[in-house]
Amino acid sequence: MAQWSQADRTLYAKLVYYGPAVGGKTTNLKILHRLTDPEGATRLLSVNTADDRTLFFDLLPFELGTILGHRVALKLYTVPGQVRYEATRRTVLAGADAVVFVADSSRSRARDNRTSLESLKRNMQANRLDPARVPVVFQFNKQDVPEAAPPQEVASWLGVEPSRGFPAVAVEGRGVVETFIAACQAMLQRLVALADAPTRRALRPEELAQQIERVFAPYRARAGGAPPEPSPGEPAVVPQAAQLLEQSLETSVRLGEDLVAERERARRLEREADALRRLGEALREVEASFDRRRIVETALDLAGSILGAAAVSLVSAASPERTLLERCWGGRGEPLLATPAG
Repeated sequence: MAQWSQADRTLYAKLVYYGPAVGGKTTNLKILHRLTDPEGATRLLSVNTADDRTLFFDLLPFELGTILGHRVALKLYTVPGQVRYEATRRTVLAGADAVVFVADSSRSRARDNRTSLESLKRNMQANRLDPARVPVVFQFNKQDVPEAAPPQEVASWLGVEPSRGFPAVAVEGRGVVETFIAACQAMLQRLVALADAPTRRALRPEELAQQIERVFAPYRARAGGAPPEPSPGEPAVVPQAAQLLEQSLETSVRLGEDLVAERERARRLEREADALRRLGEALREVEASFDRRRIVETALDLAGSILGAAAVSLVSAASPERTLLERCWGGRGEPLLATPAG
């Protein structure tokens, strides 16, 4: 489940792509990877079979800007669609904050779609994920194939309203970003609703929607054309692993998540090193003046910009019973001093 990390000011969340085999789940992640990271700064980690079909999972780390002073770091997964990998799907689905169900619009696969959706509900319940509460967004993929059913018909196979899904041709990038935006918005709205009361009051739903639109505005234009050429960050493939047991799967998932965590830790250390450099330079500039007010203002300004805080205060204890506000940067006053404890 989602974690609000105060240490590195990051919200970690998990989005899982589910659906029948060869329905386009991995294609969605590949297109998102190419559109949002054309330079290949991150890698799409895949564990595949020899015939290049997902056996265990795909994992794509993705950043979604800043909300309430926290960076939003998503982990995007797909699950194998083949029926024999039920245990794998259940393991990868654990802790999901939202799900994208990628349906194959081919009329010959109506039954496969229904079976996969039943599997999703069953595995959500096995992981104590309430299907009525965890957002599930539908994508009606492969609208370009000769036997494709219209979105309304695909929705009827699944027993859902057509408005809950997005028509798509994932191999061309059509509908991929739109589906992802809807899933992110539904997921973040739910996470904010589950947060404490101050957090819920601090962010209105319309502001959340506007922020997501701003983040994805550059990618919508890219998605309108032909699929981008493969980037240096194409999947790292581990061949023929069908004989591995569920324990090996769990280890692989943990290793994938550890890899993402290590990258995040390295980036955080880089930011901290830069913050120390900036602080040192600022202190050298003001130390000769012996101007206490200027030194305090410089320190608070740096702290606010480095932490991304709305306000930073310096308080002192005038006595055991009395606390004084010496300086507040970015705000009119220190809100904690207005409380009974303050």
